[in-house]
Amino acid sequence: MRTDELRGALDALAGDTPMPEAAYARVLQRSRAQRRRHRLAIGALVVCVATVVSYAVVEARSGTGRVTVVSPTPAGGRVADLTWTRVVAPLITVTRVVDDGARSLALGSTGAAAAIDEIGPRVPARSVYRGTAAGREERRPAVNDLVDVRGTMIAVGQDVTFAGGEVGASAWRSVDGGRSWKRLDVDQPTGLAETVPSGVTRPLTTINRVVAADGVVHAFGSSWAAVSLPGGVAPSTCNPLVWTLGDGEHFRLAPTRPTGCSGFVDATNGPAGIFAVASDSPGVTVWTEKAGIWAAQTTAGFSGAGVAAIGSDGNGYVAVGSAGSRGAIWWSADGTAWTNVVSVAAPAGAVQEAMISGVAHTALGWVAAGWQIHAGRGEPFTDLMLWTSQDGQHWTQDRRDAGTFEQFAYAAGIGVAHDGVAMIGTANITGLGNAQEPVRQDGVLWFGSPAHATAPLGTVEGTMRERGGLPPGLDKPVAGALIATARDGRQFKATIGPGGRFSTQLPTGTYTVVGHSPEFGSGTYDCNAAGPVTIIADTSTHIELTCPLR
Repeated sequence: MRTDELRGALDALAGDTPMPEAAYARVLQRSRAQRRRHRLAIGALVVCVATVVSYAVVEARSGTGRVTVVSPTPAGGRVADLTWTRVVAPLITVTRVVDDGARSLALGSTGAAAAIDEIGPRVPARSVYRGTAAGREERRPAVNDLVDVRGTMIAVGQDVTFAGGEVGASAWRSVDGGRSWKRLDVDQPTGLAETVPSGVTRPLTTINRVVAADGVVHAFGSSWAAVSLPGGVAPSTCNPLVWTLGDGEHFRLAPTRPTGCSGFVDATNGPAGIFAVASDSPGVTVWTEKAGIWAAQTTAGFSGAGVAAIGSDGNGYVAVGSAGSRGAIWWSADGTAWTNVVSVAAPAGAVQEAMISGVAHTALGWVAAGWQIHAGRGEPFTDLMLWTSQDGQHWTQDRRDAGTFEQFAYAAGIGVAHDGVAMIGTANITGLGNAQEPVRQDGVLWFGSPAHATAPLGTVEGTMRERGGLPPGLDKPVAGALIATARDGRQFKATIGPGGRFSTQLPTGTYTVVGHSPEFGSGTYDCNAAGPVTIIADTSTHIELTCPLR
């Protein structure tokens, strides 16, 4: 088998994320030169390959069980003191983990359908959404990102048609907590056929990230064409794309000023506005909107870098990835001038030394994760790598490898979960990749939660009704969703079922409670309580949510 064929087979086994270089190195360790030709790419090829690889589904998961490891110093209140729990990953190809305000969601694909699963450290995964395109059984949708805007969930991704090879950017909307979904209209780029060379077999368009700011939803993705080459495919042309959802029904392409060959890998909304990162060939560009046009701006500090993810808090921005063969973390106050605040390498002589693949910000601070080479048993293996920070500028490596993050594992990404963070990863990598010892690995999730006591709970219950209008007026119950916002900004959400009735538990405290219904302003108008709602421990508080008709 040729090297490229072997690598493709290993990638298929890897599932949702390209296998780290260490695993390839183990298979090809007898030829150092051959290993070096298979270093992890961070540029535009990663965007293309990651999308294609994400369509593969890991058919079998091993029963690694559930393992909970408590921090040695569980003081609580600091991101360094998270309690970590490892669970078997859900039976979908997970591309991202998000918090919708009420639960942790894993996004991805089953291979036959777009997939959203509710996940957690103490409960089995539960399906929230499975979607295929009507009338097109060969299509393979996938969900890549999701954002919740005032109770309306917007999911984005792509549809794949294997027969024709094309991929189309797609989006879905739910206004009832994920119980039902509507496919939204998404503009597809035109003129692709005239701009690509002969031999093109797969024109591709996908949405990778979605960000909400000031009530407007922006989506970031790319289009490119893959050309058949000996041993695989490679991108021939590619263009970054930005969409804007202004009316809740239609993602419209926004004006862009493309530079080079690039595709967006991540985006975030921070103190200086929305910044989106594109991995170019070569280099990295940071995009923002000026005068209504999205374009790459001049940045400093990313020389020789590849950025895998970006995040933000109220003080600035954090980007993670690699610089050369070193894992790297950068910080910026304004999204233009970046400072390399972490640079980490594995033992000398490794093929691909280290990579920081994901970053997330929570109320407790920053968490970044990835992998590095572990020089054990005379062979290059991978270890999961974890860093934490309170301010995004000063970082500490978490070295609890002995019990929390086992050897021969890696983190492919990290996202905000409902109570902390969740890492997507692989553990227990074994085998040399041949017929006698095939590469095997466990798809897992690591949940990091604060080590603090559970707050006392009370119950809020009642009904949501649409009232008012022309005489004799209307007074009827409506279904939808409830959002309770505490005085410290924390939000809790619950589904309001048929008949308009709801009942949910909340930590004690005072809340602003509003409801939204698809029957009232298509879910965009507020249905209000009479005033602030105080929750008392072990007590039920009755309220009425009114959707006023004029």
